[in-house]
Amino acid sequence: MNNDYPYIFEIIQYVATFSILIPFCLGAYAYSRLTKPLKFLFLSVITSVLFEATTFTLYLYCANNLFLFGSFNIVNLCSLSLVFYHLLERARFKWLVLSVTTITSIYFSYCYLIYDDILVDAENKAITSIVISVYCILYLLTSVDKLNVRRIEKHPYFIFIAGSLIYFLGTLFVFFLIPRIASNKSYMLSWGIHCALNIVVNISYSYSLFRGFSFLKRDS
Repeated sequence: MNNDYPYIFEIIQYVATFSILIPFCLGAYAYSRLTKPLKFLFLSVITSVLFEATTFTLYLYCANNLFLFGSFNIVNLCSLSLVFYHLLERARFKWLVLSVTTITSIYFSYCYLIYDDILVDAENKAITSIVISVYCILYLLTSVDKLNVRRIEKHPYFIFIAGSLIYFLGTLFVFFLIPRIASNKSYMLSWGIHCALNIVVNISYSYSLFRGFSFLKRDS
């Protein structure tokens, strides 16, 4: 690792990598009692665990792991879209999620087949951030008022939406910035910010899954 890279960012990177194990363990423990949207959230967590384990192993053996990032971007988009498909109640919004996710996934597949470039991957991740952020806002505008609770900030769905918005709006800035950064130190700083945001979203997923089996009635 670059000597100019502060140790604090290296620590953040390791914490971000292993923090996904928290929602994974909680989701595995509570899976049978989770609602359908939270079960698909757990599916997204599983794909993240597999991705982190594979990339970390390749990193330890100094092998190229860039090819995995494109595949994970598509899988992550699809698995999170399934969460929103089941969260949104109106049929036209479900159709919108399916249509946008399908078109975007096809576009990503084309890009990754034609171009083998980290900048293309960064731009596609920025698009994913926009898509998921729009889904979050759509849910807040159409469905959040139907959550029959006194303290909405404790509801697992709201925590999932809030954490996702923080992460994807934050990474939108990071992935939009990365293609325009010439300095290696600035690139490392932006990636450190991404890792910090990754920790935040994993905490929100953990809380959502933890609250999910005790707060909500099983609906599936």
